[in-house]
Amino acid sequence: GAPLSVIDARGGRGGQGPQKVQKVRTAVVGVGYLGRFHAQKYASLPAVELVAVVDASAGTREQVAAETGCRAVADYRDILGEVDAVSIATPTPLHYPIAQHCLERGIHVLVEKPITTTLEEARSLVDTAARVGRVLQVGHLERFNAAILALAGTLGRPRFVESHRLAP
Repeated sequence: GAPLSVIDARGGRGGQGPQKVQKVRTAVVGVGYLGRFHAQKYASLPAVELVAVVDASAGTREQVAAETGCRAVADYRDILGEVDAVSIATPTPLHYPIAQHCLERGIHVLVEKPITTTLEEARSLVDTAARVGRVLQVGHLERFNAAILALAGTLGRPRFVESHRLAP
């Protein structure tokens, strides 16, 4: 895509006039319920080019690609040389192998929670990201849920927490 002018935090242009930066090229791997939201957000950001959505379901990937104006791809390995960053919103057992492969190829990774199915896999991803100098981020969007934010000043020290994971 076309380069963008960068506006600094004070609202003015950088000291040397407009700076040109390339858009961040992204893809979303797994565009079911959560992945669709990732694709929509990337498609709406001016500094981002959504290159592709990837999903095993042809119908799902074609629909989300049409909604967001990008390519529909069946295998994430087909876009590895074309993106700077990926969101991974696949079923949890696929998080580790996909994230590991992307990191090893120099791609920044945002992975939906849980990061992996085992602590060992999670540690391996953290170690790989550090070794290759890429960002590994886990999506914890519930932190920004309006109900959670409303409780921020109310809750002190929780004494009991109960949780049920309803999906694999």
